Amino acid sequence: MDKKKKPTGPRIQDNRGFEEFIQGQHDKVPFLPKTPLNARKNENGFDHLTFLVNDSNRLMKLKLFFSDKLPFSLKFDQGKTISELQKAEIEALKNGIFEISDKAGSPFRKSLSEVFNTFFHGTKS
Repeated sequence: MDKKKKPTGPRIQDNRGFEEFIQGQHDKVPFLPKTPLNARKNENGFDHLTFLVNDSNRLMKLKLFFSDKLPFSLKFDQGKTISELQKAEIEALKNGIFEISDKAGSPFRKSLSEVFNTFFHGTKS
């Protein structure tokens, strides 16, 4: 009842590379290449492990940092006041920039006048 079907046509070509890989792995080529004894850790395939250990240490430091700072931050919230101060500073800077650029001899006005004069110079009649 259990009959194996052999692929025909283009499916044979699709499977040929896979079959050669499976058949050629016995004794000819080892699955993991042999490395000399004096090879560095990263060359032996431990680079992933090293990355995971370093990332774990980084996450533990972040956890400790936030566990110390978060209760203080929740108890003494300064987010709203800092946000309001920043908005006021931004508004003051905007007003200062507009006042400077609105003067008659400002570089901004000179640049705009040069652009308009060169663009509309030919249309005067």
